[in-house]
Amino acid sequence: MAVGARQRDIQWQFLSEALATSVAGGLPGVAVALACLPLLAYFEVPAEPVAWFFAVPFAFALLLSLLAASAPARRAARLDPAQALAAD
Repeated sequence: MAVGARQRDIQWQFLSEALATSVAGGLPGVAVALACLPLLAYFEVPAEPVAWFFAVPFAFALLLSLLAASAPARRAARLDPAQALAAD
């Protein structure tokens, strides 16, 4: 706000950072799950990689990160710039 950002801009920044963090954690999770498939095959556990097994948890993680970041984003967007810069 001190440099001309609107409340909407600040909220968008918080939410996009939350999404980026969620994607950065979700992609390695999917990679680890795919890497475990040969291990399951070694122990003769039937496992077939189906796209929605990976897409649904990944989408759920994105949704949860948006929900968790929405309140702090709203609170940060409403702060007075002078108070926000002076806060410990």
